[in-house]
Amino acid sequence: MRTMFGMTLDCTTSYRALQYALEYVRGNAESRYAKLPYCLRKIEQSNSGSVVDLVVDDEHRFKYLFLSFDASIRGFNYVRRVIVVDGTHLTGKYESVLLVACAQDVFSDRCSSIAKACRNVMPCATRGICYYHLQLNIISNFRGKQLMYLVKGAADVHTYDDYNRYMASLTNVNPALAAYLNKADPALWSRVYCPGDRYNIKTSNIAESINSMLKKAKGYPITYLIEFITKNLGRWYWKRREDALSLTTTFSRGVEFLLAVRENYADMMTVERIDGWRFYVRGGQRDCLVDLEAKSCSCGVFDVEKMPCSHAIKAVKSSGWHMSTVVEAYYRKDYVYASYAATIMPNVEHHPIGPDIRCIPPIPKQKPGRQKKSRWLTWLELSRKNGSKPRKSHKQYACSKCRQPGHTRPHCVSNNPT
Repeated sequence: MRTMFGMTLDCTTSYRALQYALEYVRGNAESRYAKLPYCLRKIEQSNSGSVVDLVVDDEHRFKYLFLSFDASIRGFNYVRRVIVVDGTHLTGKYESVLLVACAQDVFSDRCSSIAKACRNVMPCATRGICYYHLQLNIISNFRGKQLMYLVKGAADVHTYDDYNRYMASLTNVNPALAAYLNKADPALWSRVYCPGDRYNIKTSNIAESINSMLKKAKGYPITYLIEFITKNLGRWYWKRREDALSLTTTFSRGVEFLLAVRENYADMMTVERIDGWRFYVRGGQRDCLVDLEAKSCSCGVFDVEKMPCSHAIKAVKSSGWHMSTVVEAYYRKDYVYASYAATIMPNVEHHPIGPDIRCIPPIPKQKPGRQKKSRWLTWLELSRKNGSKPRKSHKQYACSKCRQPGHTRPHCVSNNPT
């Protein structure tokens, strides 16, 4: 309780005042659902080629909304064929779920509804699960924090022999955990067993980053949320387009750095040419057979990441080839620019085109009381969030009388007559 201008306000009254102020600025949720069809028409007219689909039930209540900007559709032709799917719960009055799909194969958490949608809508796609979500399940259900290095090793390896070695060690230590991983289907979480092109992507972090960007807007009315997404995506596209134009290298910065590190190791290797395409490279952790025509290496890195390993780089340099002939085209700077070449226009005013669709809000699911704006973080999320921050050290007290550390004035040794 606090007193302000002679009036006593409790937390509930302050919260209601805040909600009233927000509705005064942005309008209430019901009015924004009524304006949703007009908002979507503005997007279609400002961004020609965008795909918008609004679905209502027989009573004209909102059910689903799908939105894909024309810039995203065009850019998908120049990115790796990996789609990361993740859902975030909105905190508005009607508590919907925003499902984000990012091109980074389909990649998601272990949500059964996402798996069912993939089977029904994209039956030919290869699906994988996020290693991070798998890790949380293992730690919470099997108390396997100390064994995560074995699970991570089995998920990261590029050859079947290395996978079997990690799983054998895990079976000896914790057979129940090993059985759980086998039941979870290694094709979903292990790179070596993935039948599609997973590259180096193991988590759904890219979708989580977009969810983090949307955190402050998750409680906005639906039209304000859409405008917030449009504005930020337009800013992101412009910034990444400028970054791609500033590149002076053949590939993106991250790929150039990785190739430079691997080339440093390649200089310490020796190569023996077998024929015009195949080479036997000695050095590193193992001796490997490299096939430049098939773009493969017996270490497995070249096959999975579509980027030459140290053995392949040594073979390329000995043959006099240019590095761009063996690196996937998606990593080139022209592909990076082309993926963000189109622009996302703001929603400017237009004359209405087409019939009006009546849209009213869905049946509210909000529980009584103040709404929770964010979820509780797990210990693993907290540790990663605070991982770069130094641990808080205890304050070192010093005596105010003798100025010596380790004790305070009531326990000062100078008070002792002995």
